[in-house]
Amino acid sequence: MTKQTKLAVRLPKVEDHPIFAEVAKAYDDCGPLDGRFHRGEGDTTLSDEDRFEALADLSMEVRNLGFRASKPVTPKIAAAIMKQLVDGYNEFSWRQLLLLPSDCKVTLAREGSVCIYVQPGKTKLPTRGKLKASEYDLLKRTVYDSDPMHSGTYSKHRPTPYGGFEGEVRIWWD
Repeated sequence: MTKQTKLAVRLPKVEDHPIFAEVAKAYDDCGPLDGRFHRGEGDTTLSDEDRFEALADLSMEVRNLGFRASKPVTPKIAAAIMKQLVDGYNEFSWRQLLLLPSDCKVTLAREGSVCIYVQPGKTKLPTRGKLKASEYDLLKRTVYDSDPMHSGTYSKHRPTPYGGFEGEVRIWWD
């Protein structure tokens, strides 16, 4: 009989990380925080039934399906944030972020479902299959260079239509 052991992962504390609050607000309608970032930290007086109704109303008010964090973080910080906010969401698990190499940067996002933008480092990224991702796209030059609205100019610092930047890998789970 072989003994299976689970690898224990030590994640950093992230409650005070500036990106934590941004991501918490974006995912506030669907995770274990039960709307506390929009309703107020101390509101624990509701019955389960009233809380369910309040959360249904709240989720329509605060739902942010087009979110992108203001700055990237390490894969370990990203995993720690998502573990607290969205333990599981569709096919996404925070553990998938630990498969990313430590030399990359991860910008947490939400595009209807969980999404990340990865700035690759020198280490090769895991495949779409290994991450169990629904979409996995290397963002390339956009049509900005021929778009009259942008005066025929192109900047690699201008976002693509997805909200990412050229050279990033967009990974999305449904």
